Order: sequence, then C-alpha cells, then structure tokens
Amino acid sequence: MKAQIITIGDEILIGQTIDTNSAWMGTRLNEMGYLVDKITTISDDREAIETHVKWALGSCNLLILTGGLGPTRDDITKVTLCELFGGKLIRNQEVEERIVSFFTKLNRPVLEVNRMQADLPSNCTMLPNLLGTAPGMLWEIDGTTVVSMPGVPYEMKKIFSDQLVPYLQSNKTSEIIVRHKNLLTVGIGESSLAEEIKDIEDDIYNSGFRLAYLPNPGSVKLRISYNGKENPESVEQRLNQFAKRIATRVAQYYVGEGEKAITKLIGKQLVAHQLTVGVVESCSGGYIAHQFTKEEGCSQYFKGGMVVYSNELKEKLIGVDAHAIKEFGAVSESVAEQLAEKGRIKLGVDYCIATTGVAGPTGGTNEKPVGLVYTSVSGPQGTRVFKNNYGGTRNRIVERASIGLLNELLKMLQSDIA
Repeated sequence: MKAQIITIGDEILIGQTIDTNSAWMGTRLNEMGYLVDKITTISDDREAIETHVKWALGSCNLLILTGGLGPTRDDITKVTLCELFGGKLIRNQEVEERIVSFFTKLNRPVLEVNRMQADLPSNCTMLPNLLGTAPGMLWEIDGTTVVSMPGVPYEMKKIFSDQLVPYLQSNKTSEIIVRHKNLLTVGIGESSLAEEIKDIEDDIYNSGFRLAYLPNPGSVKLRISYNGKENPESVEQRLNQFAKRIATRVAQYYVGEGEKAITKLIGKQLVAHQLTVGVVESCSGGYIAHQFTKEEGCSQYFKGGMVVYSNELKEKLIGVDAHAIKEFGAVSESVAEQLAEKGRIKLGVDYCIATTGVAGPTGGTNEKPVGLVYTSVSGPQGTRVFKNNYGGTRNRIVERASIGLLNELLKMLQSDIA
C-alpha cells in the first residue's frame, strides 16, 4: 500500500520551522506496511492545496495532510478540503464543548474564532484532538483515505496513534508487507563498508530485498528492506540471516541492531548491570552529555558531567596536573587520561569518558592541527586513551569524535561485562 504526506505551511518553506512530522509519520507508516513514496511541502494557499490533493488522489491508498487547521485567517486547509470534497461546514457540538472546556481550564476567554474550529465538513469523519482545539478529519475519496491533522507535533502524534492507526488497521486490505532491519556501524566510512560487504549486498538484491546506506558523522546505518507479498515469517528469517552475515563480516565496526542510538545501547548495558557513567568534556562542549540526556530514563545510569574548556577549570574542577598541561599541552594523551580517571572519581561513577582537542576552525598548529582530538574512557578495569585526526567543520569534528568515543565506551562495557 502506498502513502503520501503533504505538509502545509509557509513557515516550513522559509526555514522558520523544521518538518519533523513527516519523518515521524514515515517511520510509523512503514512499520504498518505502508510504502511512503512522496513527501511534499506546500504553502498556505488554496490553489496549491487543491492541486496537490488532486494529484495524490488515485495514486496512493493513504494521503495525510498536516497543518493549516489553526484559528487564524491563514489557516485554510479545512475550508479548502471541505469545498474540494463537496461538503459544507457544520458546527460539531462535541468539539465545541471540548474547546470551551479547554479554554476554561486555562482561565482564558473563548473567542468566536476558537469556536469556529468546531465547524467541520459534513462529509468527514471527525478524529478527536484531546491535546488541542483543532480535530483531525478523515474522508474516503475514490479509494484513497484522506486525513487532515494539526501541524503541532504532539497533537498530530496523539491523533495519529489513538485515532488513525486503529482505523487503518481495521480497514487494511492489501497483502503487501513492508519490513526493515537497521544495523549501526561506527568507525568505518560508507565506501569502505560497501566494499567489505559487496558480496552480501549482491545476495540481498538477488533475493528481492534492498540495502540502503545512511551515513552520519562517525557512523553508518544500514537498512535492509523488503516490500512484497512473501510470507512474513520467511521475510523476517531472511532479514535476520542477512543482518547476521553483515554483523559477522564487520564485527569490529558493528554496534547493534535497530533504530536505537548508541547512547541507548550503552544505557541498556549500564542499567542491566547497575552501572553509571559520567562525562568530562573540553572540545565537545557538552555535546556528549546532551546525547545521553536525550534518552528517556537516562537518570538511571547517567549521573552528569562537567564542561572544562579552560585549563584553569581542568585544574580546579578535575584536578589535572598543571605540570602536565604545561609540558604536554591541554590537547595531549596525558591530559585526556587524567580527565577521565580523575573525572570518574570526582563524579562518583563507574565509567567516565572525556574529550580534549582542537575543533577549529582556528587554534591549530603544525604539531597539533585542527581536527586532532584525544578521547579517553576510564572504568573499573583501567583507562584507555585514543588519538584521532578528524577532518571537516567544527561541528563535524565534534560529532565524529563524540560518536567514536561512545563506541569505545560501549566496547569497554561489553568487554568488562563479558
């Protein structure tokens, strides 16, 4: 089954707002067996909405629109779709009561423009919005399910999960299945990885499956996909076989399976063995701490960290030997080692990771060029220091160094636990 997504909003087109809704919906729809073959962003314009909806009708089984359902004059999606599908706006008492209750709880007046959000097309199915004032709407038009939802992410996700998913599951008729398996590798480039597994990739394509390379700074995600009518159990079995062959072939770079970030995999290991981690960051400036705190439940294993950018704070807060900084420099193996070892004690954690380097674009020398980064991991079994030279922009150097360090932490964890 094919699905298309249309996001509506001038704020997206001018870069004021980033469209995260489409990525989220694309993931959910693929999990449900839909193949998303087009995502389009258009302006808050009646002609644009009509044109793109007409193009989509008949070419997909499911069309989802987000945005343009607010109470202001520029929000024209509802009126446009109502006219396009031959309905008329009728006030829905249930929705109006919910809107009045919503504003009453906030101790705010209910304006007529707010009540007008309860005016719904007569020929649509209303999808309740329990987190906002604009409900979703659903039509069945010439074999295409058309859905319009608010552009506010948390409202859209609630309607999608609670209202749309059950509807689609109860009306699903296609025998096409879509399956994916994601593998994460760290420390090997896209081209080198492709060369390592080219025979496996040939087998994947010859079996009716597909392989995609999704590179990020410091890591490459592989996605093995299937879209067809084969037996689901057989498809899962072959996906697992291909994944196992790749994991074995590139074992030294292989991190794990699934959509999970490397910090999620680390957290899972730490929680399972009641261990904790902390960070001491210089050149990464808090980036690694942020990667940990993005994960739900991180308080179970992540105690915190310090950003010690200046030499003064490296000495005062962590206890780095001033003589080491004077003799070897802040960007050195000795300082990196002390940051992790002494940071582990200061933070009272089982494992501590640290960074110190020259992220650029200035500050480099012939001896210590931009991109030189020392990272370190300290745990119950000892400390390891890593020296790398990364290319690219300041942000890219920080990202690559951080992902590489997290991978080394994961390796140490797995080794210690084993």
